[in-house]
Amino acid sequence: PVDDTIDYYLDVETIAPLRQEHQKMRKEDDVATYDQEKGTIVYRYRKNGKIRKRVDAVPNVYDPVSVAYYFRTRNIEGHEDARSMYAGRKLWEITAKAVGFERIRTDRGEFDTIVVEPVLRREGKVEKKGDLRMWMTRDERHLPVRLYAKFKKIRTWTLVGELLADPHGG
Repeated sequence: PVDDTIDYYLDVETIAPLRQEHQKMRKEDDVATYDQEKGTIVYRYRKNGKIRKRVDAVPNVYDPVSVAYYFRTRNIEGHEDARSMYAGRKLWEITAKAVGFERIRTDRGEFDTIVVEPVLRREGKVEKKGDLRMWMTRDERHLPVRLYAKFKKIRTWTLVGELLADPHGG
């Protein structure tokens, strides 16, 4: 089991990441700072501020979480909007493709959703990195209701996330 927490700080206009604070269960906590103009990401240990890693990416780069939020702000039915994304020590071009509509039931109720799959490209070529899908409500909020990811990295990993009932009753 993993019990990590990542706090994301995003630019309100572009939804691009500015900072991530990662509290790790098994490793030292760190902070990633994005310089979106220069296209760099600097990872520092939280405890002593020492640089752990510096990445030269590209200006206006996203990570997997922030790019999902970015696509929530777009009407992705019928058009592609590519973003640069740094993940897995690599730079990708990512678009979101609407692949269908589905009514799904969760602890929070039933929702009419749009099913979205990411399309990843490296050096112009599409790369299939596993089975990835996100279900978002078809209203103006595009609330993520379900997430499914299955990929192989040494062994096969499956991640399933679902909107749960609000423990505070709201």
